[in-house]
Amino acid sequence: MPQSSAALPLSHPVDQAWQVAYLAPGQSLVLAQQVIAAGPEARASASDLAQAWLLVALAEVRVGDRQRAAQALAEAEAMCAAAHDMRVSGLSSEVRVMLLRRDGRHADALALLAELDAGPQPPWTDHDQFLRHNSRGISEALRGQAHAALRHFYTSLVAARASGVPGAVITALGNLGSHHLYLHNLEDARTLCEEALQASRAAGQLQMVVSAAVNLVTVYRLLGRHDDLQKVAEVLNQHPGAVAAHTHTGEALALATAALFQGDLATTRALLDQAHGQSLHRGRQALYWVWLQARCWMAEEAAPVGPGQAAGAGKVAAAQALIEQTLAARGQPEQVDSPQDVMELHAAAAEACERLGDLAAALDHTRRGHRVFQQLADQGARARLLALQVGHDLDQAKRERDEALRLQQRSEEQARRLEALNLELQARIDETAQLQVLLREQALRDPLTGLFNRRYLDEVVPGLLDLAARQQRPMAVAMLDLDHFKRLNDEFGHEAGDQVLERFASSLLQVVRRSDVVCRYGGEEFVLILPDSGGTQAELLLAEVQQALDLAAPDPAATRLPRATFSAGVALFPAHGQRFASLLARADQALYDAKRQGRARVVQFSEAPSSA
Repeated sequence: MPQSSAALPLSHPVDQAWQVAYLAPGQSLVLAQQVIAAGPEARASASDLAQAWLLVALAEVRVGDRQRAAQALAEAEAMCAAAHDMRVSGLSSEVRVMLLRRDGRHADALALLAELDAGPQPPWTDHDQFLRHNSRGISEALRGQAHAALRHFYTSLVAARASGVPGAVITALGNLGSHHLYLHNLEDARTLCEEALQASRAAGQLQMVVSAAVNLVTVYRLLGRHDDLQKVAEVLNQHPGAVAAHTHTGEALALATAALFQGDLATTRALLDQAHGQSLHRGRQALYWVWLQARCWMAEEAAPVGPGQAAGAGKVAAAQALIEQTLAARGQPEQVDSPQDVMELHAAAAEACERLGDLAAALDHTRRGHRVFQQLADQGARARLLALQVGHDLDQAKRERDEALRLQQRSEEQARRLEALNLELQARIDETAQLQVLLREQALRDPLTGLFNRRYLDEVVPGLLDLAARQQRPMAVAMLDLDHFKRLNDEFGHEAGDQVLERFASSLLQVVRRSDVVCRYGGEEFVLILPDSGGTQAELLLAEVQQALDLAAPDPAATRLPRATFSAGVALFPAHGQRFASLLARADQALYDAKRQGRARVVQFSEAPSSA
């Protein structure tokens, strides 16, 4: 929650206005105007007045009048100069970026952002950081830098959660969910949008409830989760006047989608007419309207005809003609429009052609739609893998910092290395703070070794296999088992066994690449997923693991422990299987062969296992 240079009581109107700036902009505007009107009589400081004018500008630039926003911003900047408040001055510049973006001056907005980032940084609060990174995420997304936008949106969410301000959290969740939707990472988009809807309902803000529900309608539509889509529509129906209160084209179209899947064709038609009566934007909204109109016509022709109603003959043909005309008029839609809407249009066209008996055209649309789907699937997989890669970088930085802490007392050189690593770690934390939230929220790690667990494998490996199949790249799956581990536990105790497991996990992490996945599968069993690796590469890597295990210094109290070795079985994609379950079973079979052959060795899967 932003504070002025002077400490403000919790009941201060400026403080209250910041609390609701993103939750209820109209209320924030009223509170700020009260501070301005009572300024001299209330003995408001120059910093208070600067923040009040800034809050007016923020509300107007987001949901109000552009000219009033510019005037309020000029007043805020003049007050900042008088107050010598570096933080509020910095926030004024951030709001100026929003004003430039609203004017369509994206290049000027980016230039100002670069200037602000290069200059000295004031003592930002968590709410300030939310505002700044949220704005940067929007700017990066507008210029097509999807991955940079993703990092900013995650950092914005972390800052919003730390601030404890509901409006900031809901806004950050909504923007991050929308961006994952744009990247076609639908499962992450669904989780974030569902949380945004829940938080919006808890806050009791109709606008935010409807906005979150609109995003979920799109996510559920693309996931084919029509039952969930209808549940969202029921949420909207719990707010009387919600449909009538939202006249923006995008919201009207999303609400029409909910009505369509509920079978409420009358409401669907009314919302389509409402959207068509407004200015349909180029690109996504125009194609979205065409898809809905076509689907509505097709549903009307399929619907039973009641007494006194005319049959809907010819509406399927009209739907098919509208789609064909739209796609033809846009030249190459996959390059200029939302690929998700293009994919949905092809699916609708394929169904219309099939119902009209034109099976060749139906097949053509199906193939074209599938090509778009493959592009979207690749894009979503890359976004997911990027997040995982960022997480691996953060874990590696933490391990390096901890190692440096242990060696700090040995030399000044190690002390300097520690300082550099800490600075690097802080930089990475700033860029990847979202991963800390994800890792805390998901139980994906083994508590003893710190490695990923079985659940993580089930979540991530199918996507890695799909990517490897599309790119026609190899992948190795290795199952590892510590030799004679039960005997070690029986003779030396479970504490000694735990030490060996921790040393083994540390040896694995020293050797594997950033793209590899390391998992403790259960007990003394471990699984490695090695993208872009064949059998030879897998065997070389496992040999390095044994070397690292041999070099790992044991605890002085455990020097009597025997040398630790492991056996491993390797299965290769696609030679030994197309699915993770079959690859894992064959790696386990190869591991069994390694045990039979005397342990402490690596064996690749073979249909005819060698005898002992």
